[in-house]
Formats: sequence, C-alpha cells, structure tokens
Amino acid sequence: MDPKNVFFIGLNDFNLSKLRSIRNAERYSFHGLLDPSEILDTYDFPIADMLDRAEKQLRRWQKETGKEIHGIGAYMDFPVSTMLPLLCARFGKLAPSLEGLLKCEHKYWSRLVQQEIIPEHIPRFQAFDPFEDGVYERIELEPPFWVKPIKASGSLLGFRIENRDDFERAIPQIRARSISSPSRSTMS
Repeated sequence: MDPKNVFFIGLNDFNLSKLRSIRNAERYSFHGLLDPSEILDTYDFPIADMLDRAEKQLRRWQKETGKEIHGIGAYMDFPVSTMLPLLCARFGKLAPSLEGLLKCEHKYWSRLVQQEIIPEHIPRFQAFDPFEDGVYERIELEPPFWVKPIKASGSLLGFRIENRDDFERAIPQIRARSISSPSRSTMS
C-alpha cells in the first residue's frame, strides 16, 4: 500500500524529524508546503498570496505525480493556523472551521466565548486601543493584570502590569513594535 501523502505548511527539518518519529510513520509521506523561512523568519505575512502559492504548489504536485493529497497539516500558530482551514477547504480536507480557529486564537473573542460558557472561571478582562491617548484612565481593572495583543505570536508584547508606571512603560513598546494597525485593540 502506498503511503498517505500529508503536507505541512512551512515544514522544516526539525519538525520533519519529529513527524518521522511517530508510530507508523512509514505509512505516511510527509511533504513541505511553502518555504519555512516565509513563516519563521519574518513578520510580514501576505496570507492571500501565501494561500494562492500553496494551492498552486499542491495542484502542481498532484498533476506531476498523479497522486492524492490525503491531508494538510500545520504545527505552528499564526499565520499557518489561519491558512490551514482555508487551504483545507479548497482541497476538501477536514480541518477546524476558520471561525472556530479564530475564536480560539483571538484573545478577546476567546474570552467572550469562554465567559458565555463558564463565566465563573473567567477572570475580568477588557479590550482597549493602545494607540489611544489617556487609555489608562479607562481601564476598569485593578493591577496586577496582563496586557497582551489580541492576536499575537510567540507571546510577543505581553506585559505584567503592577501599577500605572508599568503600563506607561509598556504602551510605547507596544506602539513601536506593533505589527498591526492602530485600530487593533490590546487586551488586559
């Protein structure tokens, strides 16, 4: 029996070695999809372009080999996790829905959903715009609390706030290093 062809977005050598160590790995042929450097070594994620190129790569592989794509996977968060449900839908493969994925990854949306389901277990939280002047006065939480981007990768720009001075030191760093637009809120 031929191995199942499974593609992983941004597959690198480290993760390929992990995949090859799983039980029954010989039943699978693991393939990389897009160059890992496009995902790991940048903060620029042209998702629409990446999706189109990934789709073309998969279709070209199908045409050249005449083989079936059995699965498309990922082992990283944004942008790969966002691309995965969209790419799987284009090829009729099972994946979480984009809405479900975003409800998990978007910190504020996730907290809203969690609050609906298990309100007694969810700490108080609040969204705010870090580009807005005088925002500290509108924060309804008492320190200590955490300030984190609503959508981030690798826990970047997360700050524990013990007092107003901590907050005032964090905001310029968030503004300077933010890869999002000024309208993007940050959650605390």
